[in-house]
Amino acid sequence: MTFRAWTPVTAGPRQILDRLHSQDGVHQVWQVLVDVIDTEGPVHHRRLAALAGTAFGWSRLTPGRREAILGCLPPGLPIDPDGEPFAWPLDLDPSTWTEFRRSSTDVRDLDEVSLTELGNAAAALTRAAAGMHVDQLRLEVLRCFGFARRTAERDRRVDAAVAVAVDRGRLARDADLISPASAPG
Repeated sequence: MTFRAWTPVTAGPRQILDRLHSQDGVHQVWQVLVDVIDTEGPVHHRRLAALAGTAFGWSRLTPGRREAILGCLPPGLPIDPDGEPFAWPLDLDPSTWTEFRRSSTDVRDLDEVSLTELGNAAAALTRAAAGMHVDQLRLEVLRCFGFARRTAERDRRVDAAVAVAVDRGRLARDADLISPASAPG
């Protein structure tokens, strides 16, 4: 599956974000948030707020405005299983979701890809290769998301995702060898 970025559309004037105390303003922002989540979810809250702000003419958001936008999130969204600030579509169960979305370019920062999604990529790659050395797995996971080079920060993110996938029984680790779990999860 390929990552599909949400295309910003003008949803209203800038002043809408000044009227989030009114039901009308909240509803307009809520509609944009739902559209972004349905297109890009799981989507990091930082990216979600930035995209929603763009729909109302704001290219930069203050922390307060970002929080106000995120305050319009619809209730009942699935909770990110890793405790990270990601909004998940209503029709995805983060605990059973096994897919990941490849990117041909680095559209999303790596920290804007959930640990679950990175772990899903690692599980798929290790299944295809019947296991990988940790350094090779790091590089292959990064390539799935449009990154050509490893950095210490990116390696830490992938390592955290692998640890999550190991904890969930999706991957097995033996020193520097990562392999698919014996029972696919």
